[in-house]
Amino acid sequence: MGGLGENPRPFKRDVGPGVNMRYANYTTVRNLLRAPDVDAFRLVSEGIKETAEIGPHGGGHYVMGGDPGGDVFTSPNDPAFFVHHGQMDRVWALWQEMDPAARHSDLGSGLYAHQTWWNAPPSALTSMGEVLDLGYAAGNITIKEVMDTTKGPFCYFYQ
Repeated sequence: MGGLGENPRPFKRDVGPGVNMRYANYTTVRNLLRAPDVDAFRLVSEGIKETAEIGPHGGGHYVMGGDPGGDVFTSPNDPAFFVHHGQMDRVWALWQEMDPAARHSDLGSGLYAHQTWWNAPPSALTSMGEVLDLGYAAGNITIKEVMDTTKGPFCYFYQ
């Protein structure tokens, strides 16, 4: 079989202990919470493009990579993926609440502030009024409406 046809196989994990020990620890979370602005937060979280520095977000995907280790497109097949993204959301929300006036409205100015990943291909800077199409999950919503988990369509906070 080829293409997108049925391809049953056993569930696999490729837990890389080195990456896990490097990025899933107290020091990494502390460094995220100490980031002075959104560009620094994203750099610590996402790492440096085209290097081995993949940060805790990329590190989580890599640890759960599965087929064969490090494939970010297969990591959502692992139930642990959702725990990982829950923690990333929690740290982001805690970081925002340390300076809500600034951090609920700052999209940054670096490579992550563009409409395309790492500004490739080159694209405009994203704005708070940019519309996200969430399809059947929530329809259209602006970035501004999703920047604060305690307002708009959300109603949750972390203790």
